[in-house]
Amino acid sequence: MTIKYRRQATATRSTRTQTHTWAQGDRLADDGDVDVFDDECKETFITKSDVSLATVATSGARRQSVSGSSVVKNMVAETSDRGEKIARQFTLGILTKFSQLRQKLQRDHWDMITSTNTTKFAVIAGSKMLELKWYHDFNDVGHVPGVRVGDWYSYTYELLLIGLHRHLRGNICHLSSTSELSKTKYKNLSVVCSIVIGENDHVSGDSLLFIGQGGKQKQSRAETGNLAMMNSCNLSLPVRVIRREKDMGSTTGQRLTYYGLYKVLKFILDTGIHGHSVYKFFLQREGGQPSLESFLPKPFTKPDPSSSPGVLLTPDISEGVEQTPVRVVNGVDVNAPDTFHYITTVVYPHRDVPVQIQACECHFGCEDGICPCVKKNSGGVLAYNDDGHLIRVRNIVYECGSFCNCSHAACRNRVSQKGLKWHLEIFRTMSKGWGVRTLEFIPSGSFLCELTGELLTATAAADRENDEYLFNLDFHKNARGRGKPSKSKRQALVEELSAHYVIDCRLSGNVARFINHSCNPNLFVQGVLHDHGDLNRGHIMLFAGEDIAAGTELAYDYGYELNSVRDIHGNVVAKQCLCGVSICRKRMY
Repeated sequence: MTIKYRRQATATRSTRTQTHTWAQGDRLADDGDVDVFDDECKETFITKSDVSLATVATSGARRQSVSGSSVVKNMVAETSDRGEKIARQFTLGILTKFSQLRQKLQRDHWDMITSTNTTKFAVIAGSKMLELKWYHDFNDVGHVPGVRVGDWYSYTYELLLIGLHRHLRGNICHLSSTSELSKTKYKNLSVVCSIVIGENDHVSGDSLLFIGQGGKQKQSRAETGNLAMMNSCNLSLPVRVIRREKDMGSTTGQRLTYYGLYKVLKFILDTGIHGHSVYKFFLQREGGQPSLESFLPKPFTKPDPSSSPGVLLTPDISEGVEQTPVRVVNGVDVNAPDTFHYITTVVYPHRDVPVQIQACECHFGCEDGICPCVKKNSGGVLAYNDDGHLIRVRNIVYECGSFCNCSHAACRNRVSQKGLKWHLEIFRTMSKGWGVRTLEFIPSGSFLCELTGELLTATAAADRENDEYLFNLDFHKNARGRGKPSKSKRQALVEELSAHYVIDCRLSGNVARFINHSCNPNLFVQGVLHDHGDLNRGHIMLFAGEDIAAGTELAYDYGYELNSVRDIHGNVVAKQCLCGVSICRKRMY
């Protein structure tokens, strides 16, 4: 999808134009969850017919050998913020590929799914990706490039594919004493790379009590994983910790969360709950990492105005228009937001009749290969998973609309039309004016809200006195793939396209008009069509590009090109970027 977005300064009447090809590689595939350590999963096996299913599903795919490749080595070697950003995109691309393959297998072989083999397609998809070398073969202690503390996963195959934890069943992943890495770096000793902790392990703040291997049916011994834990303790090496815990908000009730790096402080031999001796390891979380409270999802509780920072200006700026109230607070000065009319949908010009989109007659649910609306999407499949999360960024998403006969409440292809469901807060920032933060955890791929306003022609917009909130739309010639075009292509695209319509958010809009720019955003823009078929007037929808913790400010990349803004005399106008992230470009334009 291509969006051209323009904001014009009132004083100079300069035109700031930028073209977005929204293809940021953030993870958009957190659907489903599974207990990969239970007995049922251990009995899951892959047959020759299963492998053939995956072979068919991946036929025509470009073979990418990334395990141990120069791509991985280069991103590990580059320790700058840019190198980490490249590694992040690489890692999230692997996760997206896994999710796409798994869901394709489920769609193509829905009749094979039973209550006892729900993990089967994840196993098949993961095995096929290993065969095709679609994985990161990082096998060392310490930080994994592209993985962030607080990331959470649904399947252990995801942990394996990104190099975070390389054992599908074992809770201790260690380097063998005979490995080349152990010989060169770790004194010919086996050392631990990562551990998966569960309900039998105890976390208290930054301290962790981890129960070693054995102790259920026989005495624990100082061997294999236990021995590697002891060696890591003696060598003071960091250990990656992933926690498996219940989560009733996910498909199967649990998740795997990366807690970060820990050091093994000491270990003892003690009697376990089964009466056998067990090794207990005491670990301490390393400093300089995001706190656990910053990313662990918490049940939402109604905000208490007395405990919120700043003065509560209004409990709901939408005045009941949104199904979830949007509060406004100010702890910086005495200013209040400018007055505007709160709307939840785009307002079309008077007597403007949009191009009617083909409607569906799906009375029993809109599914892949059946619903004509779904068939319009790339690949002819639903853009959303069972949890309503966007699976991947698309040039355009086609949803069912008001002309369709499917159920508005039950249809899986109406995600962006169901309104704001997240508790958000508009707040006064120290240097960027107003901003928006979430009061609850938002999973990656979740729909946030639409950017609403008054739809104008470009000619009508040029006559507006205050043009600080103008957003140009251009959806034609949008089949340009997912990668961001080079600078020369971007410049050509800007010259080639002219915006036919503009959204003005100044007098009418919603909470999206307060969302700030960031060079490292946690939101992204996705174009959606549902009430008409005119690509010139597609809806601007905002989605979560990553898991967003409660209290985090929301932001998306405005997409300005440097030196692209000029005043009425043709001089370049520069504006400082105040987003404050480590990879900030320092200039907005």
